Amino acid sequence: MKWIYLVMSFMIKRFTGAKAENAHPIEELKELIKENAVKILLVFTTATAIGSFFVAGISITIIDLTSQYDLGENLRLSAVATSGLVMVLLSSLAFIIGLAFATRHDREKKRMEERRAKHHQVNSIQDAIILLVNDYIAEREFNREFRSAQQLQNGMLNSQYRSAEEFERH
Repeated sequence: MKWIYLVMSFMIKRFTGAKAENAHPIEELKELIKENAVKILLVFTTATAIGSFFVAGISITIIDLTSQYDLGENLRLSAVATSGLVMVLLSSLAFIIGLAFATRHDREKKRMEERRAKHHQVNSIQDAIILLVNDYIAEREFNREFRSAQQLQNGMLNSQYRSAEEFERH
């Protein structure tokens, strides 16, 4: 039973991007199914139909060719065998098109990354100037904070003694 929990938490973390430690995997899976019920039903129905056409096409072709063999005829591509092969080809084509649509987002993302990498040119002079300006700004901020801390400390020390002469003696 523990392996089911591990598999479910992995699936939820992988497909939803959620932290599996924070939620019970079964509840997350129920919520995922509720949100995507129509999509899941459509994908399941389509996959079943494509698989059925593929198996039916192969079965029709094999049955027709074996019946020709059993009758002692020469094997030929009859209309029934051709329709079975057409069903296999159409279901294979539908599967390939579905796979192409399913992976379209990944291909577009890869293409965008390639374009971004192609257009991203490193300008070392510009980067060096930016680093110098940022370093100068950071140094100015540090000096300002250091001076204000010194002034605050001097003000505290001066207030502890009655006069500046007593402060200088210590």
